[in-house]
Amino acid sequence: MLPEGFDWRPYLNGPALYARDRMLAVLSRLTDGWRIDFVLYRRSEFFASEATAIRYVTAWACKWETRIRKEVAAPVVLGW
Repeated sequence: MLPEGFDWRPYLNGPALYARDRMLAVLSRLTDGWRIDFVLYRRSEFFASEATAIRYVTAWACKWETRIRKEVAAPVVLGW
């Protein structure tokens, strides 16, 4: 179960996880599985099924909820 204020929304090629209106992670369908791109931390993970990828992102959001909330509350800096 996702923390309060976190939700899945449709996005291009699969679902995306949001906190408030900030995208945290996006799932993309691949030929042989699913890729998760974590927006805040610029890293990717790969899984065989959408259900497994969603469970992984949900567990990640629960584990790091406090840190994620702090980062989502901070102003967005454009440019990397």
